[in-house]
Amino acid sequence: MIHLREYRRVIGAGQVLYLVGRRLKRQGVRYTTVAAVIGVGAVLTDVAGNRIFGYDLRVNKLDAAMLPAVVALLTFGLGHTLIALSNLFSSERILMADANGLNLMEDRKKADMRWHLQVLWERVFQYEARLREEVEGPGDPATEPAEACCDRGHIRRMVDGMDPACRHRLGLDDQNAEAFVEYIEAFRPVRARQGRAQEGFCASAGYALAQSLPQKVECSWIGFDLSLLEDWYDGAFF
Repeated sequence: MIHLREYRRVIGAGQVLYLVGRRLKRQGVRYTTVAAVIGVGAVLTDVAGNRIFGYDLRVNKLDAAMLPAVVALLTFGLGHTLIALSNLFSSERILMADANGLNLMEDRKKADMRWHLQVLWERVFQYEARLREEVEGPGDPATEPAEACCDRGHIRRMVDGMDPACRHRLGLDDQNAEAFVEYIEAFRPVRARQGRAQEGFCASAGYALAQSLPQKVECSWIGFDLSLLEDWYDGAFF
């Protein structure tokens, strides 16, 4: 009973109707094809029996033609009807969700972009980088973290040395200064060989994802294909 209550929270009559209707529409192609083959076969057999063998099977042409039509009506028609009912039940909830901005929750996913890039580097792209090294030859990835730290330290000193009035206008304080440094660090030219270490990959990918670039240009700049990640960012949670 506990599991049933959990399922009822996310699965209602609308979802059940939609799933059944979609199943009927998919099966309708198979059922209609079989029925059409049977009907056409019966008509051809009758014609061949009459004209070649002189034997009348007495097949009603109208009944043979009606069989595919009835099967198509029962499967496609009922499937479309159930899906229409499902859409009718869910349309009000969809409008309420859109009115409350739930269709814009893709921005919530983008807020965790740096964490996503770190996970992708650890699970996917570091292995792609190793494969690329075998083809292009080894670079010097060991120096990238040190260079990134050096750049970040230099930028941080510049931010700390800014005029107090300018810092006030920008809303900078000790709590958000590091985030401001990361933003400036990401706004830099990207290089395909820069992504051999995690810091370089996160900075390059973060810069590329913030730009409106064609996928091929983005891939050539940073050396990695992020099209699947962008496609995921483009859709809301629901």
